Amino acid sequence: MSDKTLKRIFELESSLTRMFDSDVRVGLALLEEVRGLKKEYKKNIEELIDAQSQLIEVLYIQMIDLSLMSKIELGDDVIAEIKRLKELINQNKGENL
Repeated sequence: MSDKTLKRIFELESSLTRMFDSDVRVGLALLEEVRGLKKEYKKNIEELIDAQSQLIEVLYIQMIDLSLMSKIELGDDVIAEIKRLKELINQNKGENL
């Protein structure tokens, strides 16, 4: 969590404390804010994973095109690493959704 986010929560807590007469109301309002931040965080992570996947796909296609044009064969270790990384990305993407 960034310092900016923490500062925002602290300021909200101070504002809510002045507004409400009950710690329970303050707590509920803070909980609502934290849930909103969690939802925003998940959305940002999903967008980041999608952007990374798109970039990797573009680079993968470029690599294939260059290897075909240059008649260069990829080593088994490179192919295995590509497969491993794609599986890892797909696994992490599924866990974060």
